[in-house]
Amino acid sequence: MYRKGVNCMKIEKLRVNHIEKPIGYLINRPVISWVVSESTGKKQKSARVVAALDRNFDNVIYDTGERSDLSSVCTVLPIELQPGTRYYFRVKVTADDGDSGESCSFFETGKLSEQFEGKWISAPFDEHSIIEKSISIDKPVKSARLYICGLGLYEAYLNSEKIGDEFLSPGYDSYQYNIQYQTYDITDSLRNGKNDFSVWLGNGWYKGRFVLFEQEENLYGDKLQLLCEIRLEYDDETSEVISTDDTWQCRKSPVTFSGIYDGEVYDANLENENMPEKAVVTTAPEGTLIERLGPPVREKCVFSDFEIIHTPKDELVLDFKQNMSGFVSFVSSLEKGRNVRLQYGEILQDGCFYRENLRTAKAEYVFTSNGNKELVRPRFTFYGFRYVKVTGMTREEITSSSFKAHVLYSDIETTGFIKTSNEKINRLIENALWSQKGNFVDVPTDCPQRDERLGWTGDAMAFARTAMYNMYCPAFFHKYLFDMRSEQRAFGGSVPFVVPNSLQRKTDVHGLDSNKYGQDCWNGSSAWGDAATVIAFNNYLYYGDKALLEEQYENMKMWVDYIRSEDKTKCGDMLHSRRTRGDRHSSRVEA
Repeated sequence: MYRKGVNCMKIEKLRVNHIEKPIGYLINRPVISWVVSESTGKKQKSARVVAALDRNFDNVIYDTGERSDLSSVCTVLPIELQPGTRYYFRVKVTADDGDSGESCSFFETGKLSEQFEGKWISAPFDEHSIIEKSISIDKPVKSARLYICGLGLYEAYLNSEKIGDEFLSPGYDSYQYNIQYQTYDITDSLRNGKNDFSVWLGNGWYKGRFVLFEQEENLYGDKLQLLCEIRLEYDDETSEVISTDDTWQCRKSPVTFSGIYDGEVYDANLENENMPEKAVVTTAPEGTLIERLGPPVREKCVFSDFEIIHTPKDELVLDFKQNMSGFVSFVSSLEKGRNVRLQYGEILQDGCFYRENLRTAKAEYVFTSNGNKELVRPRFTFYGFRYVKVTGMTREEITSSSFKAHVLYSDIETTGFIKTSNEKINRLIENALWSQKGNFVDVPTDCPQRDERLGWTGDAMAFARTAMYNMYCPAFFHKYLFDMRSEQRAFGGSVPFVVPNSLQRKTDVHGLDSNKYGQDCWNGSSAWGDAATVIAFNNYLYYGDKALLEEQYENMKMWVDYIRSEDKTKCGDMLHSRRTRGDRHSSRVEA
């Protein structure tokens, strides 16, 4: 039982720009927020935020003092940020009855305006590649950071262990304008002596077959590329930078094919067969490198319970009993040369595996065994599925292979729920939440399974309020609106139908019939365009962050100014006419 005045208060979920303990995020100005729980008081009386350059708060750089006007959802730290610097902050809150609590956290900047010392490199061949470097450490390391971007997608490894717990990095961007890079703390992963660093590259949205209707490859770029920098700070106060150049090695990957729509092909027999070659310095991609924006895509849960269905067509199908976005893994102990094909689908028809709704998307994973025991999973794709048809394994082999379904979506927390006395209504609400999880894979998409998976602005606008009720997603929508703003600037404020605007990119790059695929087809419509105002304002209504509203005001203003311009040039300036006529509806139109 809580008693007054004994400091029962807990301060939790300390966030900077709506991310907990962010490392290397785009933070133009840090905005602090927190959540108070288990307090005996009814409301916050005062708060104090202190920022320092050390965890002991000996080197304080900012102190608000105890104030009654500090907001728990939006307190700006007016400090000048330096590149590659960790800032610690402490929040103390006092309630109206004297109950109080205190908690600490940190954030760390990326490179900011500091240029990469490394160069963009690629393999001298067209196949999927692994780019490698050996790093020798001969003295104690105080801190180590990896700054990295790989296009289309990358996975980085240090001493055969995957760096970080993220998937599908660097994400789905408006690559022609901005490309995110990521920052990882790799201090604890380094060891004295030789360290083997490698990066696997795959096609992703950047290079693979993508876009609605007549899908094209190489939408944003035609080569797999890597840029990275490893910064080492030693205990003796010396430092070292290891960055990509033509001294790095590369070899052909056992991933022989990858694509967002079609899946992945992996030949384990190629794991150690290809001899290394020298990497080549290549031309930088079109977009500007920026720090990461939104929350990463992570594995959010795992389903190991499934039913094996033997269908009337003699198919072996795994039923994971829940529709999801992600992939399936299994442990292979198969003999050398055995081929296994996993095909993903959402429904059964007449008790049989059915995938006509996927249109042209193959949505499969093909694996060839080298005879060794290993964990098998895709690296550069994801699937929307409940059912997986397995070809190339017997029922007994499936049972003994530890099949699991891994659910992927952006790392956002479920915050709202509704439970009624009607189980059917409860299931309907749960289905809506699962649909959100399945479609929030870095951008808010329309579907996770077929040959589409685009960030339709109209769909995102219509669902935004429900999404914000269900889950804590201000940072997720911040990234989406950031890309939208870049696209709007290119179209005089008009909002494209999809963000990133890969539909327009298709017509620009491949020169398709403008009457069929032209600019006017892909932007400037009501509902879709209203996403610029509706999502931005709902972000403020649900989360109360005025700093976000200030930043996203440009989206809103550009869209309204665009519509005003369209009215003037194409509709005879109807709004002005109504004003001068004293039209009784003009005030409503103006508002």
